[in-house]
Amino acid sequence: MEKQTPLTIPAHFLGDKKKQAACSTTEEAYALIAAQYASPLLAGPPLGPELLELVRHMFNEEEVALVQYIPIPLGCMAGELAVRGGHSLTETLRILDGLAEEKGVLFCMGSGATRRYCLLPLVPGTFELVLMRVDQGGLTDWHSEFVRLFRRVFENGYFGEYVCRPVPVLTYVPVHQALDGHSAALPSDYLGELLDRYTVFGVSLCQCRLAARLEGGGCDKPLETCVTFGALAELLIRRGKLRRISKREALQIKADAERAGLVSFVAAANLQPDLGGLSSGTSCSCCSDCCYPMKLIRSLDQPRIAAPPHFRPFWNAHRCVQCGQCATACPVGALQFVVGEGVRYQAERCIGCGLCSVACRVHHAVQMRPVENFRPAPQGVLQVLAKCLPNYARNVWRIEQNRRRS
Repeated sequence: MEKQTPLTIPAHFLGDKKKQAACSTTEEAYALIAAQYASPLLAGPPLGPELLELVRHMFNEEEVALVQYIPIPLGCMAGELAVRGGHSLTETLRILDGLAEEKGVLFCMGSGATRRYCLLPLVPGTFELVLMRVDQGGLTDWHSEFVRLFRRVFENGYFGEYVCRPVPVLTYVPVHQALDGHSAALPSDYLGELLDRYTVFGVSLCQCRLAARLEGGGCDKPLETCVTFGALAELLIRRGKLRRISKREALQIKADAERAGLVSFVAAANLQPDLGGLSSGTSCSCCSDCCYPMKLIRSLDQPRIAAPPHFRPFWNAHRCVQCGQCATACPVGALQFVVGEGVRYQAERCIGCGLCSVACRVHHAVQMRPVENFRPAPQGVLQVLAKCLPNYARNVWRIEQNRRRS
């Protein structure tokens, strides 16, 4: 892999006062925004030419003149940005709302002068918002180029920096057929139980498979599979990013995804709604060909982005006919079929999805068994923060130090 040449950012733009005065040139403003996206606070990639090229594509010169003032991670209110950018509030809102609601490269909440705009991580965050939609209408060459440039940044493998001390924010939900009636299964192992906590549901096209199709590739798996629930779903439905559905429709979408060989995961869905109306969650259904979470595990060998599985497969050698269908069904390369030897199993790659067990329904040679000493994922926001924040903080400090030395 060719090493990127670091970009040089003037020191006086990277201190505590960097948002108090404009960069002297547009080029410096682009470099400053690229440095924001590179920050470990946003789980960013190293600062380099590929990231800068992506940022140039995301923002035009008018937009970058305002976006340079948005701090991470909490963002800035429209009224403050208007003052700093020297625009009227109306003009500021026009520019920033175009970025948030049309391009999807900013996230915003609120209204008027107090509307807050934030830079999100490239992934998960910006990539999903840019491509989140209810149909393929409105896609342009701009989206195709965004996908191409994003892929170049992602495929540098920078996520490997963040799994030394993993912050597992994803939980893979086992295929229902694989656990049907299993006495050791917990309510959190079933998506239906998780969704019982919510009343608002929306669905969009899978951003990863849509991105693959924009580049002329991809698979033929279902597109409408990404489900969001809770307060975030209501917000995105109002903005036209999601199609409103019922809980019953959401479960049917997930059942159809399972039958198509997709693996569903949840992010934040295991949280008890202890934030009242702010409680939210998402569930995507991934394939191994297109989806970036799967690529991290399969191609970049990073299985620890997900919480440890509750179940793993067990083989009954007397029933196995060495057909290899379980290995073919595995979406993360945890199984390898060797002629004359049988199936090789790499437990460290396994996400416990159960697709191998479903693929062996004729011979019943593969069964899902609970992992010894399994600990359920935290059930409240405070518990999750207590579990994840220490590793997150250590990652930020370590990566900052390593990048300064390089």
